[in-house]
Amino acid sequence: MLGDLGDGLFAGVVRPSLTEHDRMRLRGCLEDATLERAHLTVLGIGDADADADSDSDSDEH
Repeated sequence: MLGDLGDGLFAGVVRPSLTEHDRMRLRGCLEDATLERAHLTVLGIGDADADADSDSDSDEH
């Protein structure tokens, strides 16, 4: 899943979760990718709360 955050920023979700090694490889692949008129920089990688998708009214961020 990929979401547009505005200002040319996008957030992606990968399921199932990745191991630390897989995260490192994904970051490298994204930053090494050659796309026309695009440059990819990974700003952060982390685990999402499993309840975040099902509980949009949560006060936790």
